[in-house]
Amino acid sequence: GGPARGPRRGGGDVDTACCARTFFPWAYKTGVVVFEPFGGLGAGLEMVLRQGVKVNRYLYADVSPTARSVIAYRMAALQQRYPHLLDAAAVQDALTGPQDVYQYTEDVIFSMVKPNEQWLLVAGWECQDLSAAGSGEGLEGKRS
Repeated sequence: GGPARGPRRGGGDVDTACCARTFFPWAYKTGVVVFEPFGGLGAGLEMVLRQGVKVNRYLYADVSPTARSVIAYRMAALQQRYPHLLDAAAVQDALTGPQDVYQYTEDVIFSMVKPNEQWLLVAGWECQDLSAAGSGEGLEGKRS
């Protein structure tokens, strides 16, 4: 069997659990779509690949032009390191969606979902205040 499913607006099914117990067996078998808002350097993509999960499609969003330059380089490097798990087709549209997460409405997200896809949403928050390369303000900083 596939992932646990529930009804969604407009018909069809979508897994609405945070991480269904069937997620990893299904992911190892069929691969996943990774959506990484606030993508930064793409740590979520690398995490999935390091776990041996094939990425069928990668979608990335970050308002920082520097972050988008970094992920373009990292996607190419990760394709070389994990060619059996991440091919060119999986990342060809990674940067074509809205880069501002406020533009991801329910309609936009559901328009991106294709039948029988297993999605993994990996998101963090701005790390400039937490990073050694950042302000050093920690969780008290404006960007934490």
